Amino acid sequence: GYEDKITSIDLSNIDTIKQSTFDNLTNWSRLTITLSSNIQTIEANAFNNSDLQITLASDFNPTTILDNAFAYSRITGDLNFTNLSQLGIGAFSNTKITSINFNQLTQIADSTFNYCSELVTATLPNVTSIGKYAFNYCSKLTSFDFANIAKLDNYAFAYCSSLTNDIHLKDDIDLGQYVFNSISPKITIYNFDFSKYNVFGNLFNPTTSIFAQIVASESFEELASFFNFDLTTKVWDMSSLTNINWQDANWINKFWLFANEIKKREEYRTINHFILPNESDINSNFQYFFNSSFTIKKITWSDQIGKNITDKLSRKFSNARIESIDENFFVGASSIPTNYLVSTNLQISRLNFQGITSVGDNVFASYQNL
Repeated sequence: GYEDKITSIDLSNIDTIKQSTFDNLTNWSRLTITLSSNIQTIEANAFNNSDLQITLASDFNPTTILDNAFAYSRITGDLNFTNLSQLGIGAFSNTKITSINFNQLTQIADSTFNYCSELVTATLPNVTSIGKYAFNYCSKLTSFDFANIAKLDNYAFAYCSSLTNDIHLKDDIDLGQYVFNSISPKITIYNFDFSKYNVFGNLFNPTTSIFAQIVASESFEELASFFNFDLTTKVWDMSSLTNINWQDANWINKFWLFANEIKKREEYRTINHFILPNESDINSNFQYFFNSSFTIKKITWSDQIGKNITDKLSRKFSNARIESIDENFFVGASSIPTNYLVSTNLQISRLNFQGITSVGDNVFASYQNL
C-alpha cells in the first residue's frame, strides 16, 4: 500500500545491499534508489526483476556484485567500475546498460551480460576467461579485444551481430561450443589453430548461413595444403587423403570451413581438375559443397570410388557447373543410377562403359555430343 507514497530511500549509511533486498519489487516504478560511493557490495538478487528506478552517482564504484544482482532491473547507462573485482553469474543480464569498463576483473561469469541488447562497448583489459552465454545476444556490441582471452565458453558471443572488428585469438585458447554462433559475416578470425580444434562447426553452427562467412584467413594456405589443393594450378587431388575419416563430423566441419573460404575467393571458384577422395561412402554433408558457386572444368573419381557409385553419391554433382568428366569415369562400376549426371553444363564427348550392365533414367539427358 506504500507504492504511491515512498519515492526515495536514503542508502548513505550502508555499505552492503543484502541478498534479495529489492528482489521482485514490482509496481514501484516511482521509487528511486541512488547508489553512491559508500556502497561496496551488492549481494545476489538484490535488484533482480525490480522495476524501481536505479540512479548511479558518479562516485559509485563497488568492489563486489554477486549473482543476478541487477538482472532484469531498470539499471541503465555506462558502468565505469574500476574497483570491481568480483562479478557474479547473470549480474546484469537483460538490462539496458550501454557500456562497461571494469579494469580489475579477471573473469566474466556465465550469462553476466546475456541479452544486454543496448550494450555497445566493453572494456575488460584484464579478463582472461569468459563464461557461457556471457555476451549472448548483445546485438549492439560493436567490438571486443580478445588478445588476452584464454577461455571462451559455450555461446559466449553468440548472436553478437554488430561485431565489426577482426578477432585475434590466442594460440592456446580454450574454446567451447557455438562461441561465435551467428555473428557478423564481416568478421575474420585470426590465429586460429586448425590442427588443434576439430569441432569447427560447433564454433559457428553450420546450420546458419553466417557460418559460411567466417574462417581464419591466415590459415587458408595451411588448409589448402592439408586438403591437397594446389592454389597455383587449381588442381584439387583429394584421392591421396588417407588420414581423413569422412564419416567423422569433425572432419566434415573442417572441410566445410575450407570449402566456404574458397567460395569467398573468386579466383578459386573455377577448379581446373577435381579428383575426389578415395572413399566409397562420403558423409552426405559433402554434397552441399558442389553448388552453383563453382565451375569444375574436369572431375575424376579415384579408382576405388568408381566401383561403388550409389544414388547417394550422385547427388554430389546435381548443382555444380561441371564442364567435363574423365573418359574412364565409370570404369569399375556395374551400374549408373537414375539422374546421375543431369547437368546442362556438362560436356561429354566419350565415355568408357566397360563393365556397365545397367543405366538409370535420364542419366545422359541433354548431352548432344556424346
